[in-house]
Formats: sequence, structure tokens, C-alpha cells
Amino acid sequence: MKRLLKLCIVAVVLVLGASSCLKENDSVNMSYQSNSVYILQTETGKFIPQMRLFGEMLASASLNVEGKSFNFTSLNGYAWELTNSYYSPLPELDSVTQGFYTLTAKREDGKIGNLHVGFNAVNKKIGDISSSLEHLSDKRELSVKLDSLVKNAKEYYLMIKVPVSKETSSAYAMWLPYKSLDKIEKEVLTETISCSNWEAGTYKIAVAAGYGSLLRIAENSIEITIKAEQ
Repeated sequence: MKRLLKLCIVAVVLVLGASSCLKENDSVNMSYQSNSVYILQTETGKFIPQMRLFGEMLASASLNVEGKSFNFTSLNGYAWELTNSYYSPLPELDSVTQGFYTLTAKREDGKIGNLHVGFNAVNKKIGDISSSLEHLSDKRELSVKLDSLVKNAKEYYLMIKVPVSKETSSAYAMWLPYKSLDKIEKEVLTETISCSNWEAGTYKIAVAAGYGSLLRIAENSIEITIKAEQ
């Protein structure tokens, strides 16, 4: 789990460098990395917030957006996520108004604290994403190709997921941006990304397109295994 937390924090910093900042609430000892927060466009064209929260001795946490409550799921007692699953679906939104929304967390001792989470306006849908990914295992590289620019998208990212634990490889944490993709020529994006510094393990990889706070993740993700160097 330490590997998961370390990787996810590093991933956000790689995308946004010095602009990344930590939001904290000292009263209940919780925090979140501001740029691991985004609005996900679902397969049905609706919107749901995605976020990772860190906190000690938390009993529960929820984020209120547009009058709907989004409840966090604990990964390991310290990291919490807004996890959308078949068994525990999150509410869906038709749009998101620009502004700050309240995150409320309750500690095991009953103490309650709040944080404010900001989102840009989301009112336009991201178009379909046609992309391909290939793991060049002999070179420890990823080949990424976007066949054409995506409707309403202004930014593109390589997204990454890691297993919640080594023992449960089928249960993955949320998608997080790993690297911005900006090598676009004649409306075609082609980029080769090194994974030589990745720790050995299994990862899910996908391309995302978006604007502001919104991201849509391509359906054709791939799973890759990085082997320990001999």
C-alpha cells in the first residue's frame, strides 16, 4: 500500500509540478492533493466527482455537489476515494456549476471537520476518444497514439491505476493523471513514454481527454506488468 500512495502522489506532481497544492484541515487531520480531484464523464454521458482524501482515524467522509451526497470508500484506513462501482454506484450529475463544494469528514471519536473543494463549470460533453496503447516491454516504454483530436477537449493525459493491494490485484484504485500529453502534429497525438523508473507491479493505463475539471477516459485501457530488473 505504501507503493500505491507514493505513486499516486508522485503522479499528480508530475502532471502539474509547482502548481499542485495540498489542501488541509487540521481539526480532523485530513488533506487532499488539489489536482487529484476532477469530474469524470461516465459512459452514459453523465458526470461524477472523483477524489482521493487522506485522513487519520476517519469513520466516514462525503462530498456534497449540486445538492447530492457522494460518499467516500476507505482503501486502507488512511486513503479514501469516491469509488463508483456496480455494488455501490455514485449519484450522477447533468452539469456542474463552477464553485466550491463542501467535504465533510467524521472521525472515529465523533469530531467533524470540513474542507472546500473547487470545480470549474462542466456543461459540455467530451466527444469519443479513439486511441491506441502499446507496452514495449523490452524497452520499458509505452507507445501512445490518439487518432484525432477530441470534440470539446483542450487537454490530454495518460491515466494510471494501480491495485489497491498486492493481494487483491483485481481491485483497482481510482484513475489518476500520470502525464500530460501534448505532442500533437496535424491533429494526431503520438508520444512515447518511459516507464523505466516504475516499480515492479501491475498497472492499468488509458488515455483521457478533457477541459477544466472534466475528464473522459477512453474505454480501451490496457493492463501492463512491469517486471523487476534483473
